[in-house]
Order: sequence, then C-alpha cells, then structure tokens
Amino acid sequence: MTIYLTAQTLHFGYSEQDPSGPGKWGSLRPEWKTCSTGKQQSPIDINVKQAKFQPDELKAVYKHAPAKLVNRDHAISVEWLEDAGGIEIKGVLYNLIQCHWHTPSEHTIDGVRFDAELHIVHKSDANQKAVISCLHKIGESDPFIGNLTDKIKVLGPEGIDLGRISANSIKCVSKRNFRYMGSLTTPPCDEEVLWTVTEKTRPVAADQLQLLKGALKE
Repeated sequence: MTIYLTAQTLHFGYSEQDPSGPGKWGSLRPEWKTCSTGKQQSPIDINVKQAKFQPDELKAVYKHAPAKLVNRDHAISVEWLEDAGGIEIKGVLYNLIQCHWHTPSEHTIDGVRFDAELHIVHKSDANQKAVISCLHKIGESDPFIGNLTDKIKVLGPEGIDLGRISANSIKCVSKRNFRYMGSLTTPPCDEEVLWTVTEKTRPVAADQLQLLKGALKE
C-alpha cells in the first residue's frame, strides 16, 4: 500500500489557495520535496500530435478477490485485500492494489480537462508502480460506479466490504493508450511511476459525478 498510505494519513490540500495546496506540498515535509524538485511530475497535458502510437503491450490479468470501499477524504477508493491479479507490461507483472476517482480529471489531453478520472493503481514485487488512468465525460451511467452507488451513499469511516469483485468489471483498458514515466499525483510525489492514460473516454452520469464529489473533502 506504499502508493496510498502517505496520502491517506497526512493532510494536504488540492486548492492553490490552500496553505497546504499543491504549490506548497514540497515544503510541507522533507520527504515530500520531490513535489517541488521532481523532473517527471504527474499529471501532465498530453499532446496528441506529439504522441507516438505503437502496438500496446498491456495485458490485463485481473481476477476476483475480496475488496473494501473506503473514503480517504481526498478520494473514494476500492481497495483489494488479497491477490486480485493485475496487469502485465513488457513482461513485468504489476499487482492490483486499489482504484480511486478524482473530480475533475488530473490529466488533460490537448488542454482539455475531463469531468472525472479513475486511477487503477498497481505495484510489482520489485515495488515498481504502474497506474492506469481512465478519463470520464458526462453522459450515460458508469456500471462500475452504479454497482457502488448505494454503498457510497452510506459510506462511513469504517468502510464497507464489497465481497469478491474483479477489476475486469471496470472495463477501462483500451487498445490505444498514452504511456509515459511520471510520478504519484499526491505527496510524496515519488517518480518512476509508469502511467497508462486511455485514449477512449468513458461516460459517467451527472448524478454519479455529484455523488463522488459530495463524499469528498477535495
């Protein structure tokens, strides 16, 4: 859980007007200095004309495993409690850890920001990190969020067990993706994170978006 523990236990803000906002992250704690000094920081604006498309080597090998729905204040998170499979990229297996949403999106494409962004977080046995980013536009309901709606409405600090679920139900992986080396988008902003941002956007209903926003302290 290295990817998310710092973000869930230590306070930081998202607004630039906040004394603990993104522009100040690097000075809040010594171990967060990469947020200010890093050279491969995420999120980024993706320039489609400069992107080079190649056959994608990402293979999803997810499987059902016990999971829990948790409100981490800055994100609604689904956290898998046992081996839930993962993804393979260039022969490296990255184990599924959790997924969470940001509203609006953190990444932009050709300067366009989207209504929401889902991050599916993975980590290899060698502690290499890989995140799949799925961008959302207002439209039809998202089935994965739909299955969580009733639970999000009553979600408390203790979280809610979801039983055995698979990330295959998210249906985020696409045939054409943008890939780059970046960082965690929250403190400590560690770099050498392999990002896969899907080119195809997914719809999310307006009421689902409001549900996610209403549950957060962002």
